[in-house]
Amino acid sequence: MSDDSISEFDRLKKNLSLVAFYMNELHERLLALPLFMNHDREKRILALYQRSLAWIRTLTVLDKTTYLQAIVASTRALLETTIDIVLMHHDKTTNSSEKMGAWEESGKLKAAEALISYFRRSKKPIPDLYSQLVSFVDKNQSIILNERNIHWPCTKGKHLLEHPWIGPRRNSRPECKWLSFNHLYII
Repeated sequence: MSDDSISEFDRLKKNLSLVAFYMNELHERLLALPLFMNHDREKRILALYQRSLAWIRTLTVLDKTTYLQAIVASTRALLETTIDIVLMHHDKTTNSSEKMGAWEESGKLKAAEALISYFRRSKKPIPDLYSQLVSFVDKNQSIILNERNIHWPCTKGKHLLEHPWIGPRRNSRPECKWLSFNHLYII
């Protein structure tokens, strides 16, 4: 490495440490606010902030070039979380919070069903380690399917689950032509 790249890296680490210090200080003040204890929207924003804080803390210890992949992954996660926080901040209703919660639960259900399906196809018993997944599916499947129908209505017999705050793939629906991101999965 040249002296310039080392000084750039040192400058980046110093700035990152300042951000981490600021976020730690702000976190303590946020936890003291009664606002975050009462509303789902605010709790979700706080959880996203805490996730960002965890990523920032992780970045402060990744101090070698061999950690490039982890640095890039954490940077992407921070960008996505920042977008989520900004969009939720500007949505003064509970719509985005509810949709985000439904998206997360739907993802859990999809993962649980995939794992259960794997064990059934393999003709293996579900290990005790994963037994909670079966009870999660049994207990929550109808609730989550109902939420899917509310937020992502059925089209041609399948739910098109759009990324909740980005929307559907461009031109996938005539009313959404202005969207340009391709974040879909089909159930």
